[in-house]
Amino acid sequence: MVALLWHQRFVALAFHSELLTLRGVSTTAVQFALQLLIAITVVLLSQMVGIVLCMALLILPVGPASTFSRRIPVIMLLAGIICFACTFFGVALSYDTLPGNILLSPGATIVELAGVVFLLATIIRALRKR
Repeated sequence: MVALLWHQRFVALAFHSELLTLRGVSTTAVQFALQLLIAITVVLLSQMVGIVLCMALLILPVGPASTFSRRIPVIMLLAGIICFACTFFGVALSYDTLPGNILLSPGATIVELAGVVFLLATIIRALRKR
């Protein structure tokens, strides 16, 4: 909710912090809020899924999302959707017994799906440039 309400301030802080100062907004407060949100996200994710998966879920979905849009709000929304889909299908695949009783680790399956989505987006980007 805070990310939605303060989105313009976060973008201004990332790209042009002097603009916030000129508008009378405390850059320290905005920077603190952004760092607090990032810290909460990392702590909650690492508690649920582990630090490697946490980093993968923070980094990998942004690549495919940025293939389809250049606007920050759209990239954030698409990255969240990609992250949710990879997590959902990764857990579903890992709990479904494959032929030959092959069991998959949920964390590894989620990261592999995110990697496949990233690879597909890279291929799509290369084909679009032709």
